[in-house]
Amino acid sequence: MNTIGKRVRFLRDQKCKTVSEVINGVKIPLYDENGEEYGCKTLTKGTIGNLENDRNKPSIDLVIALSNYFDVSTDWLLKGKEYGEQLMNTEHVDTKHLINNAKKEVIQELEETIFRIKQDL
Repeated sequence: MNTIGKRVRFLRDQKCKTVSEVINGVKIPLYDENGEEYGCKTLTKGTIGNLENDRNKPSIDLVIALSNYFDVSTDWLLKGKEYGEQLMNTEHVDTKHLINNAKKEVIQELEETIFRIKQDL
């Protein structure tokens, strides 16, 4: 796991989270000129997909939000050291969880496609 994207994918798989669950759970706060928080930036599946596939580098705000969401240090996300070493050395990702995670994603995408088709009818 030599990239941020691979580490994010590892954490998502380890915690059995779909991309949709991550984009709904990760909160990137937005601030006005007075430093007051007024909302959150919306993530997309493409943002996470491009990150996990190493097509884009994350902003510092996204790194912080991901570290908060997955409860790991920003150092580990950025450099692959600290918490990740302990996590990887404990036990390997259970393939049953990986399969269930993949099933969740496929089912969710099918449901979204069916919904869009029904709207077009």
